[in-house]
Amino acid sequence: MSVSGLMRYGAELTIVAMLLAALRRESGVALAVNVGDAGWIIERWLLWGERCYDAFRRYAKRSSYFGKIGIVPKTGNLNEPAGNPTGFFVF
Repeated sequence: MSVSGLMRYGAELTIVAMLLAALRRESGVALAVNVGDAGWIIERWLLWGERCYDAFRRYAKRSSYFGKIGIVPKTGNLNEPAGNPTGFFVF
């Protein structure tokens, strides 16, 4: 297997771990892990997902590319108050 293939699998596993971390945090539903021979590997992987999810949330809060969902003025500036009823929704 090539280095790029390993990097791709690592990135995909990280994204899945981040999704599981978000699911646990936002809904309280967690992956049921049997503590056995490989249980510690799965727990470490889930902790990695938690750390990556925290880092991404910090980045998204500071970044100008992300904003709260709601009515945005026609200027598209998320920092302006959304008092304009002719604004649009950001999904």
